[in-house]
Amino acid sequence: MKWKLQRAVGSALVGSAFCLAGVGACRDTVGPPLGPDWVIGVVITPSSANLNVGDKLTLVASVMAGPGQTRDARWTTANASVATVNATTGEVNAVGVGTTTIIATSVADTTLKGAAAITVGSILPGLAISVNQDGKSANLSSVSGLIDVVVGLPPAALNVSTAGLLLNFGGTDTLVLTQTVTAAMLAERSITLTLNTAAFKNGPCTLKAQVTTTTGTIVRSAGLQITLNNPTTASAASLRPEHLRDARLQRVQLLSQSLITLHRVAPDPLIHASGHAGEIGDLRL
Repeated sequence: MKWKLQRAVGSALVGSAFCLAGVGACRDTVGPPLGPDWVIGVVITPSSANLNVGDKLTLVASVMAGPGQTRDARWTTANASVATVNATTGEVNAVGVGTTTIIATSVADTTLKGAAAITVGSILPGLAISVNQDGKSANLSSVSGLIDVVVGLPPAALNVSTAGLLLNFGGTDTLVLTQTVTAAMLAERSITLTLNTAAFKNGPCTLKAQVTTTTGTIVRSAGLQITLNNPTTASAASLRPEHLRDARLQRVQLLSQSLITLHRVAPDPLIHASGHAGEIGDLRL
Protein backbone atom coordinates (compact mmCIF):
# COMPACT_ATOMS: atom_id res chain seq x y z
CA MET A 1 0.00 0.00 0.00
CA LYS A 2 2.87 2.38 0.78
CA TRP A 3 4.41 1.78 -2.69
CA LYS A 4 1.07 2.40 -4.40
CA LEU A 5 0.60 5.63 -2.47
CA GLN A 6 4.08 6.89 -3.38
CA ARG A 7 3.50 6.02 -7.02
CA ALA A 8 0.19 7.80 -7.07
CA VAL A 9 1.68 10.93 -5.52
CA GLY A 10 4.64 10.82 -7.93
CA SER A 11 2.37 10.45 -10.95
CA ALA A 12 0.26 13.36 -9.82
CA LEU A 13 3.32 15.59 -9.42
CA VAL A 14 4.70 14.66 -12.84
CA GLY A 15 1.36 15.24 -14.49
CA SER A 16 1.00 18.62 -12.80
CA ALA A 17 4.47 19.59 -13.98
CA PHE A 18 3.58 18.80 -17.59
CA CYS A 19 0.36 20.78 -17.38
CA LEU A 20 2.22 23.77 -15.94
CA ALA A 21 4.79 23.50 -18.75
CA GLY A 22 2.11 24.37 -21.26
CA VAL A 23 1.60 21.00 -22.93
CA GLY A 24 -0.98 21.02 -25.68
CA ALA A 25 -2.90 18.25 -23.92
CA CYS A 26 -2.26 16.51 -20.60
CA ARG A 27 -4.08 13.89 -18.57
CA ASP A 28 -5.31 14.52 -15.05
CA THR A 29 -3.37 12.09 -12.84
CA VAL A 30 -5.10 12.86 -9.56
CA GLY A 31 -6.86 9.65 -8.55
CA PRO A 32 -5.97 5.97 -8.43
CA PRO A 33 -2.31 5.05 -9.06
CA LEU A 34 -1.32 4.65 -12.71
CA GLY A 35 -0.29 1.33 -14.25
CA PRO A 36 2.73 0.74 -16.53
CA ASP A 37 0.89 1.99 -19.63
CA TRP A 38 0.22 5.56 -18.58
CA VAL A 39 0.85 8.51 -20.90
CA ILE A 40 0.64 12.03 -19.48
CA GLY A 41 1.56 14.46 -22.25
CA VAL A 42 4.01 15.86 -24.80
CA VAL A 43 6.37 18.82 -24.49
CA ILE A 44 8.38 20.28 -27.42
CA THR A 45 11.75 21.94 -26.98
CA PRO A 46 12.09 24.73 -27.94
CA SER A 47 8.48 25.77 -27.72
CA SER A 48 9.00 28.61 -30.22
CA ALA A 49 11.62 29.73 -32.74
CA ASN A 50 12.31 32.53 -35.22
CA LEU A 51 13.87 31.33 -38.49
CA ASN A 52 14.90 32.76 -41.83
CA VAL A 53 13.92 31.24 -45.15
CA GLY A 54 16.25 28.31 -45.78
CA ASP A 55 17.12 27.73 -42.13
CA LYS A 56 16.69 24.34 -40.46
CA LEU A 57 15.99 23.45 -36.84
CA THR A 58 15.49 20.10 -35.13
CA LEU A 59 12.81 20.08 -32.44
CA VAL A 60 12.76 17.57 -29.57
CA ALA A 61 9.55 15.99 -28.29
CA SER A 62 9.49 14.69 -24.71
CA VAL A 63 6.67 12.18 -24.28
CA MET A 64 5.97 11.43 -20.62
CA ALA A 65 4.92 7.79 -20.57
CA GLY A 66 5.14 4.73 -18.39
CA PRO A 67 7.59 1.87 -18.92
CA GLY A 68 5.03 -0.10 -20.88
CA GLN A 69 4.45 2.60 -23.49
CA THR A 70 6.43 3.95 -26.44
CA ARG A 71 7.72 7.48 -26.10
CA ASP A 72 7.79 8.11 -29.85
CA ALA A 73 6.06 11.04 -31.47
CA ARG A 74 4.98 11.89 -35.01
CA TRP A 75 5.50 15.39 -36.38
CA THR A 76 3.20 17.49 -38.54
CA THR A 77 3.00 21.13 -39.61
CA ALA A 78 0.00 23.40 -39.71
CA ASN A 79 1.28 25.29 -42.78
CA ALA A 80 3.69 23.54 -45.12
CA SER A 81 4.12 26.70 -47.21
CA VAL A 82 5.90 28.31 -44.26
CA ALA A 83 7.76 25.36 -42.74
CA THR A 84 7.88 21.63 -43.34
CA VAL A 85 8.87 19.03 -40.78
CA ASN A 86 10.28 15.52 -40.96
CA ALA A 87 7.59 13.21 -39.55
CA THR A 88 10.04 11.09 -37.56
CA THR A 89 13.06 13.30 -36.77
CA GLY A 90 11.35 16.63 -36.06
CA GLU A 91 13.67 18.56 -38.38
CA VAL A 92 11.99 21.80 -39.44
CA ASN A 93 12.80 23.43 -42.78
CA ALA A 94 11.75 27.07 -43.19
CA VAL A 95 10.49 27.53 -46.76
CA GLY A 96 8.38 30.69 -46.76
CA VAL A 97 7.63 33.87 -44.86
CA GLY A 98 4.91 33.57 -42.22
CA THR A 99 3.99 31.73 -39.06
CA THR A 100 3.01 28.14 -38.43
CA THR A 101 2.68 25.57 -35.67
CA ILE A 102 4.70 22.37 -35.54
CA ILE A 103 2.85 19.60 -33.74
CA ALA A 104 4.22 16.45 -32.08
CA THR A 105 1.62 13.74 -31.47
CA SER A 106 2.18 10.88 -29.07
CA VAL A 107 2.18 7.52 -30.84
CA ALA A 108 0.88 5.80 -27.71
CA ASP A 109 -2.04 8.21 -27.32
CA THR A 110 -2.90 10.35 -30.35
CA THR A 111 -5.07 12.63 -28.24
CA LEU A 112 -1.95 14.02 -26.58
CA LYS A 113 -0.01 16.62 -28.55
CA GLY A 114 2.68 19.23 -28.07
CA ALA A 115 3.08 22.38 -30.13
CA ALA A 116 5.84 24.80 -31.11
CA ALA A 117 5.27 28.21 -32.70
CA ILE A 118 7.53 28.89 -35.71
CA THR A 119 7.97 32.32 -37.26
CA VAL A 120 9.79 32.54 -40.60
CA GLY A 121 11.05 35.82 -42.00
CA SER A 122 12.78 36.85 -45.20
CA ILE A 123 16.54 36.59 -45.00
CA LEU A 124 17.02 39.99 -46.57
CA PRO A 125 14.34 42.46 -47.57
CA GLY A 126 16.60 43.48 -50.46
CA LEU A 127 20.16 44.31 -51.43
CA ALA A 128 21.19 47.88 -52.19
CA ILE A 129 23.98 48.23 -54.77
CA SER A 130 25.96 51.20 -56.05
CA VAL A 131 28.78 51.45 -58.60
CA ASN A 132 31.94 53.47 -57.98
CA GLN A 133 34.94 54.15 -60.20
CA ASP A 134 38.14 55.92 -59.20
CA GLY A 135 36.66 56.74 -55.80
CA LYS A 136 33.47 58.36 -57.05
CA SER A 137 30.11 57.39 -58.48
CA ALA A 138 30.47 55.81 -61.91
CA ASN A 139 28.76 57.08 -65.03
CA LEU A 140 26.42 54.15 -65.61
CA SER A 141 25.80 55.15 -69.23
CA SER A 142 29.48 54.62 -70.08
CA VAL A 143 31.25 52.13 -67.83
CA SER A 144 34.76 50.91 -68.57
CA GLY A 145 37.71 49.28 -66.84
CA LEU A 146 37.59 48.40 -63.16
CA ILE A 147 34.50 49.24 -61.14
CA ASP A 148 33.69 48.77 -57.46
CA VAL A 149 30.22 47.46 -56.79
CA VAL A 150 29.21 48.20 -53.20
CA VAL A 151 26.57 45.83 -51.83
CA GLY A 152 24.75 47.18 -48.79
CA LEU A 153 23.50 44.64 -46.26
CA PRO A 154 20.65 45.21 -43.81
CA PRO A 155 21.18 44.41 -40.11
CA ALA A 156 19.52 41.00 -40.50
CA ALA A 157 22.32 39.72 -42.76
CA LEU A 158 24.15 37.63 -40.19
CA ASN A 159 24.35 34.34 -42.05
CA VAL A 160 25.74 35.37 -45.45
CA SER A 161 28.66 33.24 -46.65
CA THR A 162 29.37 34.44 -50.20
CA ALA A 163 28.54 37.39 -52.43
CA GLY A 164 28.62 37.66 -56.20
CA LEU A 165 27.81 39.75 -59.26
CA LEU A 166 25.69 38.86 -62.27
CA LEU A 167 25.52 40.41 -65.73
CA ASN A 168 22.59 40.04 -68.07
CA PHE A 169 23.13 40.95 -71.73
CA GLY A 170 19.95 39.47 -73.12
CA GLY A 171 17.61 37.75 -70.73
CA THR A 172 19.98 35.39 -68.91
CA ASP A 173 21.69 36.20 -65.61
CA THR A 174 25.32 35.05 -65.67
CA LEU A 175 27.36 34.85 -62.49
CA VAL A 176 30.65 36.60 -63.31
CA LEU A 177 32.22 37.09 -59.87
CA THR A 178 32.05 35.49 -56.41
CA GLN A 179 33.72 36.38 -53.15
CA THR A 180 33.73 34.92 -49.64
CA VAL A 181 32.11 37.20 -47.08
CA THR A 182 34.20 37.80 -43.96
CA ALA A 183 33.09 38.72 -40.47
CA ALA A 184 34.53 42.20 -40.98
CA MET A 185 32.33 42.72 -44.05
CA LEU A 186 29.25 41.67 -42.11
CA ALA A 187 30.20 44.04 -39.28
CA GLU A 188 30.45 46.92 -41.75
CA ARG A 189 27.15 45.91 -43.41
CA SER A 190 28.70 46.31 -46.86
CA ILE A 191 30.65 44.23 -49.36
CA THR A 192 32.78 45.75 -52.12
CA LEU A 193 33.21 43.62 -55.24
CA THR A 194 35.71 44.75 -57.88
CA LEU A 195 34.80 43.82 -61.46
CA ASN A 196 36.92 44.21 -64.61
CA THR A 197 34.35 45.20 -67.21
CA ALA A 198 36.93 44.95 -70.02
CA ALA A 199 36.49 41.19 -69.88
CA PHE A 200 32.98 41.49 -71.32
CA LYS A 201 31.46 42.73 -74.54
CA ASN A 202 30.41 46.33 -74.87
CA GLY A 203 26.80 47.36 -74.79
CA PRO A 204 23.88 47.75 -72.40
CA CYS A 205 23.40 45.13 -69.70
CA THR A 206 21.84 44.60 -66.29
CA LEU A 207 24.03 44.35 -63.20
CA LYS A 208 22.83 42.46 -60.12
CA ALA A 209 24.32 41.46 -56.82
CA GLN A 210 23.52 38.27 -54.95
CA VAL A 211 24.36 36.78 -51.59
CA THR A 212 24.27 33.15 -50.50
CA THR A 213 23.48 32.20 -46.93
CA THR A 214 25.19 29.51 -44.92
CA THR A 215 22.15 27.30 -45.57
CA GLY A 216 22.37 27.75 -49.35
CA THR A 217 19.57 30.25 -49.89
CA ILE A 218 20.29 32.82 -52.62
CA VAL A 219 18.96 36.38 -52.49
CA ARG A 220 19.48 38.80 -55.38
CA SER A 221 19.22 42.53 -55.72
CA ALA A 222 17.13 44.44 -58.21
CA GLY A 223 18.81 45.03 -61.55
CA LEU A 224 20.90 48.11 -62.26
CA GLN A 225 21.08 49.20 -65.91
CA ILE A 226 24.61 49.99 -67.11
CA THR A 227 26.33 50.32 -70.48
CA LEU A 228 29.82 48.90 -70.99
CA ASN A 229 31.98 51.09 -73.18
CA ASN A 230 35.53 49.78 -73.10
CA PRO A 231 37.99 50.89 -75.82
CA THR A 232 38.49 48.22 -78.47
CA THR A 233 42.08 47.19 -79.33
CA ALA A 234 43.33 44.72 -81.94
CA SER A 235 44.52 41.51 -80.39
CA ALA A 236 46.54 38.63 -81.80
CA ALA A 237 43.40 36.56 -81.95
CA SER A 238 41.72 39.14 -84.21
CA LEU A 239 44.64 39.54 -86.66
CA ARG A 240 44.78 37.65 -89.93
CA PRO A 241 47.75 35.29 -90.61
CA GLU A 242 49.33 37.71 -93.09
CA HIS A 243 49.20 40.46 -90.46
CA LEU A 244 50.98 38.24 -87.97
CA ARG A 245 53.65 37.37 -90.60
CA ASP A 246 54.25 41.04 -91.36
CA ALA A 247 54.59 41.80 -87.66
CA ARG A 248 57.19 39.05 -87.24
CA LEU A 249 59.21 40.36 -90.22
CA GLN A 250 59.19 43.84 -88.72
CA ARG A 251 60.56 42.52 -85.43
CA VAL A 252 63.30 40.57 -87.25
CA GLN A 253 64.35 43.64 -89.26
CA LEU A 254 64.58 45.69 -86.07
CA LEU A 255 66.72 42.98 -84.48
CA SER A 256 69.01 42.90 -87.52
CA GLN A 257 69.51 46.66 -87.47
CA SER A 258 70.27 46.59 -83.75
CA LEU A 259 72.93 43.89 -84.13
CA ILE A 260 74.63 45.67 -87.08
CA THR A 261 74.72 48.91 -85.11
CA LEU A 262 76.20 47.11 -82.12
CA HIS A 263 78.95 45.58 -84.32
CA ARG A 264 79.89 48.95 -85.80
CA VAL A 265 80.11 50.65 -82.42
CA ALA A 266 81.90 47.86 -80.52
CA PRO A 267 83.30 45.17 -82.82
CA ASP A 268 83.18 41.68 -81.43
CA PRO A 269 85.08 38.83 -83.09
CA LEU A 270 82.15 36.55 -82.26
CA ILE A 271 79.76 38.63 -84.39
CA HIS A 272 80.55 39.05 -88.11
CA ALA A 273 78.32 41.17 -90.29
CA SER A 274 78.31 39.76 -93.81
CA GLY A 275 76.88 42.90 -95.35
CA HIS A 276 74.06 40.95 -96.97
CA ALA A 277 70.51 41.91 -96.13
CA GLY A 278 68.85 39.42 -93.88
CA GLU A 279 72.12 37.78 -92.74
CA ILE A 280 74.12 38.55 -89.63
CA GLY A 281 77.07 36.28 -88.97
CA ASP A 282 75.69 32.80 -88.48
CA LEU A 283 72.14 34.12 -87.86
CA ARG A 284 70.09 33.49 -90.99
CA LEU A 285 66.56 34.87 -91.20
